[in-house]
Amino acid sequence: MTASASVSYQSCTLGLILSQVVGGYCTGVAGARIRLTASDVGINYQLVNSGGPVGSALGGVGGTLDFGLLPAGTYSVTATNATTGCKII
Repeated sequence: MTASASVSYQSCTLGLILSQVVGGYCTGVAGARIRLTASDVGINYQLVNSGGPVGSALGGVGGTLDFGLLPAGTYSVTATNATTGCKII
């Protein structure tokens, strides 16, 4: 038996992701503000904590995105090209 498969390759070129925490986290405060600078139009950014999504993905605006006040933790961002579906984790 002979089998064949078709494989397509999508180039994944997403913008540089720079994230920062603005301010600090203090007891009794709602949390620390999490922002992502230099977002790209056409890219959706999903904040992730402990492997799970936090809130809804935000579409890139060509500038800073604000994920809001969040409790202490370790956060990362998954960026997805809205056209190709290519992801950078």
